[in-house]
Amino acid sequence: MAFLVFTVSLSLYSAPPQKSLITFNECLRYIHTGVSEFHTFSNNHLRLNSSLEYEVLVHEYDQVYKIKSFKTLEEANYELSRQKHFIDWELFIKENTKDYHKTLDSINELLSQFDKSYEVDSRIKEVTSLKNKVFDWMANEIKKGRKGEFDLKKINDLLGTRIIVNNNEDRKQLAKLFYLNKRKNKKLINIETHRKTSGYRANHIDYIGSHGRPLELQILTKRMKVWDSWNHDLVYKSSLPKNDPYLKKLKEYGKKISDYIQYLDNNQTPPISYPDYQKFGVNKEDALSLEKLVIDTKHS
Repeated sequence: MAFLVFTVSLSLYSAPPQKSLITFNECLRYIHTGVSEFHTFSNNHLRLNSSLEYEVLVHEYDQVYKIKSFKTLEEANYELSRQKHFIDWELFIKENTKDYHKTLDSINELLSQFDKSYEVDSRIKEVTSLKNKVFDWMANEIKKGRKGEFDLKKINDLLGTRIIVNNNEDRKQLAKLFYLNKRKNKKLINIETHRKTSGYRANHIDYIGSHGRPLELQILTKRMKVWDSWNHDLVYKSSLPKNDPYLKKLKEYGKKISDYIQYLDNNQTPPISYPDYQKFGVNKEDALSLEKLVIDTKHS
């Protein structure tokens, strides 16, 4: 019998107030420590990038923004002083997620047709994560020679909803159930199977919620959820430079674990032994133990 586990992060509602401008000392502290990755400062609309340039979020029209880069903090602060419209990130998230309960109810109606066990894990995107998403997306667009404009209305992952199943067969069956209902339900706008080189395996579904805002559903197995949490903290959100040798070792180690997981999730006996973190040069405290991948399917 299917059951539901529902969790929502409320951390954004207790977020401390943010300062209007960053200080020279804050910038210099990061510069002198030699950190080369992106950093979010206490300011809502300015940050220092990997090239030690100051990126400023600039309002264009409606809910469309772009970023401008400056060599000095004085120039960046001057640009900020000229801006008449700033995003209230906390308010933006609240206004666009206030009716998410109705959206989850409509999703549960479809899930009631699924005769296997599953869990639903939902969260609201945190403010810092949202700001980094906007800055990163626009910076990447500029690198590609594009305008780098970002429309806040197109953000589709303020609500993160994951449907966790036991194995790959259940994952495929549930994705098929959504697909068969796609023509009947105009709120389903895209279904895609993700097989990333990192080892991530899941089905992603773009969905228009009852609140009129897009959100993304993810279907993945219990073991992949464990792996993704490990990969998210140590690889995807790593503070190490992208070319750091240790980060490369973590990626290779994680990919091999994902390969091992695929056999388990396909209900097959792995022809290979579980990856030894020592052979990959990974620290013991960063290793993902096989015990964490053992799941109980009889009582789920």
